[in-house]
Amino acid sequence: MPSFIVIIISIISLFSQFSYAQKTSQVRDFETTRLMSFGGAGVGAVLSNEASVLNPGSITFYDKSSLYYQSSNTEIDPKDADRTVTGPPFPSEKKSQALIITDTSNAAKGAFSYQSQKEFDAQRRRLTFTASGLVGGNSSLGFLYRYSREKTDMSTALAEKKYHQLVVGATHILTDSFSLGIIYVDPFETIPEDTKVILGTQLNVFDMISFLIDVGANPSEELSETAVYKGALQMKFFSEVFVRFGTFTDKQLGVKGNGWGVSWSGPKLSLDFAMKSTRPIDNQSALLYEEEKIQETSFAVNLMF
Repeated sequence: MPSFIVIIISIISLFSQFSYAQKTSQVRDFETTRLMSFGGAGVGAVLSNEASVLNPGSITFYDKSSLYYQSSNTEIDPKDADRTVTGPPFPSEKKSQALIITDTSNAAKGAFSYQSQKEFDAQRRRLTFTASGLVGGNSSLGFLYRYSREKTDMSTALAEKKYHQLVVGATHILTDSFSLGIIYVDPFETIPEDTKVILGTQLNVFDMISFLIDVGANPSEELSETAVYKGALQMKFFSEVFVRFGTFTDKQLGVKGNGWGVSWSGPKLSLDFAMKSTRPIDNQSALLYEEEKIQETSFAVNLMF
């Protein structure tokens, strides 16, 4: 526990120096293949690799370290005819990748990730560091530090910005079948539009079916205009195969959609596949025209040791 306290103090000290407002990010939040199939839900779930992108507190309850690689492709279909004239372009290379390393060998669990994304007129490379530990028998507290380097094509020039963000997360296991989680994303409002608080829960039924629900909003803005709702269902077959479905609505981005996926999990290796579709809410999206959809396909391999 002392080493975990040192990590907490170090992270807070870092952000007291680097927290300053930036403009809106042009790239959506990165999601693992599992999260895509869940429609982004999972704050209340006990997950490992997702501690590098969602709730850093969840990794505390894992005892296996892992090496994770993910590759995803994204396209707009159908693409509005006005996009190349008045809207942000969508790059010909539409691939995102991630490498996540988790270490659960100590009392203070940790993870590192490298993420690369290209969307619309921007590209982002991000490094993340996660630290998490127990704060009670069934409760954990975690911190996720994100360093991002983002480039945006401004037609006449290439604008670049670098920024630091913090995500604070906690997980509480009430029973073997029910868990709760909460995250506070970017509490220092480095990117004000990224700031949000999300509550999540997961319920397991007969160790075969899991229900996930996430709800949240930006506490600094009108809640009805920044509300986020996500729900997911996971079913287990033959003890090693999982099928997942998810749905989401994000009023801040003005989008909604759904995802699905399947995974196989063995003792040392797991494989994940997912597809996700995103469309605008009543033509209110800053990302998409009314008839457009973002179609994503993702594959991941995870080695556990």
